Amino acid sequence: MALHYFHMLNGKLTPDLTGGDFADLAAVRGEALRAARDMLNLGAIDEIWRGEPWKILVTDKPTADSKAILTIEVIASCEPAK
Repeated sequence: MALHYFHMLNGKLTPDLTGGDFADLAAVRGEALRAARDMLNLGAIDEIWRGEPWKILVTDKPTADSKAILTIEVIASCEPAK
C-alpha cells in the first residue's frame, strides 16, 4: 500500500495534507474519480462555466507542487449560439 494525496484546484488550491493509503493504481484512479465528482457537486455551479479548468492532482507527497501521478481536469464553457 502507498500513500497518495488528492490536491484540488478550482480557482484556489486546496491541498490534501492527510492523504490516503491505496492498494494499487486502480484504487487510486477510483478515488480520484470520486473526488472529482464530489468537487463538481460541491462547487458553485456558475464558476464551472467560466472556462477555468478544475483539477485534481494526485501526488505521492503532501505538496501540490510535487510531480503528479495522475490528473483529472474538467473544463466547461458556454458559447453563445450562432
